[in-house]
Amino acid sequence: MIASISLSDIIVSVIGALGAVAAAIIQHWISKRPPPTASGAQPSSLTVTRRRYLVAWRLVAALSLVVAVLAAMQVYQGLTRQPVTVEIRTPTENEPVDGQRYGGLEATVNSVPPGFEITIVVYDTNSHRYNPSDKLCDLQRANHLKCTDIYLGKDGTLTKAQNFVIEIVGITADAKKDFEAYNRTAVEQKYPGLVTLPAGVLIIGERGVVRRS
Repeated sequence: MIASISLSDIIVSVIGALGAVAAAIIQHWISKRPPPTASGAQPSSLTVTRRRYLVAWRLVAALSLVVAVLAAMQVYQGLTRQPVTVEIRTPTENEPVDGQRYGGLEATVNSVPPGFEITIVVYDTNSHRYNPSDKLCDLQRANHLKCTDIYLGKDGTLTKAQNFVIEIVGITADAKKDFEAYNRTAVEQKYPGLVTLPAGVLIIGERGVVRRS
C-alpha cells in the first residue's frame, strides 16, 4: 500500500483558501470605506484609483479560490482513491538465490495511481544503498506484474551469503529520469548505488532474498 495524498496539496489548498478569504475581506473593506479626500486631488481620480484596487483584490481572491479548489480536488482524489495493493508470488520470503542474477519477480498489483510506472529497486543490506533497475516491469492483463533480470549486488562470487531486498516501486516521470541518469554511468562506476531514493518514488511492496554465491 502506498500513500496517495500529497502534503503539499493540503498545504496549497489551505493557503489558497485563506488567500481567497483574505482578499475578499480586503476588497469588501475597500468598497465600504468612505471615499478619501486629499488636497488638490480630483474626486474622479480618487474613484478610479479605488476601483482599480477593488478589481485587483477581486482578481487575487478569484485566483486564490481557483488554486484552493484545484488543490482540494487533488486531496479529495487521494482520499477516495483505492490504496495500492500487491501480492508477490515469486520470490518467496528469504528465498535462496545462486549467483548475481535472479530470473524474475511475479506479482499481482492493483490500483496503481495515474502517472506512475513500475520498476524494481534492489536494496543492499550491507552497503545500505539502492540500485534501480534500468528496465520497467511489465504490467499485463489481470494486473499481473512481471519484472525480469533482477541483479543482486555485483559480479563475482560471494564469500558468504548476503541479504538483499527486492522493492517494487512506482516512479513518476521525474524519478524515471533520475534512475536513467544513474544507470547511464553505473557500469563505469561499478554500481555505487544510491544513498536515498529520489522524489517521486513510492514503494509498493518488497521481498527479501538471500544470495548464496
